[in-house]
Amino acid sequence: MNGMELPMPHQTMAHVQRRQMEDQKIYEMATIFRPELEEAGFDKYIEAVEKSIVSAGGEIIAKDDWGMRELAYPIKKITSGYYVFHYFKADHAAPHKIRDAVMLNENVLRHMIIINEYMPDSVKKGGGDGEA
Repeated sequence: MNGMELPMPHQTMAHVQRRQMEDQKIYEMATIFRPELEEAGFDKYIEAVEKSIVSAGGEIIAKDDWGMRELAYPIKKITSGYYVFHYFKADHAAPHKIRDAVMLNENVLRHMIIINEYMPDSVKKGGGDGEA
């Protein structure tokens, strides 16, 4: 089928849509990009990650751009990276699809997706870049 759940005879379509929304969780994705990418070029790589989130069925809630930071430990002999955090709402299958897409991007040093227990105050109050 097309991924849409059909209602049982005793349910309405609104009931099914409500249940699908309840099945969605809020996720946090940390992405570290290679430092040698040009400053102007980071936007296009960040957009590629955002397209991966949306194409997997996610809805981006907020983006927090930390910029260039030192890594806690070297990765492939690289000691710094460009950090970006995305907060998005999606169903349980989306993180796997996003990981598959991001792993193919050689400009991403590391990434991690977790279920978000809470939203940082800096993002809630608009201290980050706000909505993407």
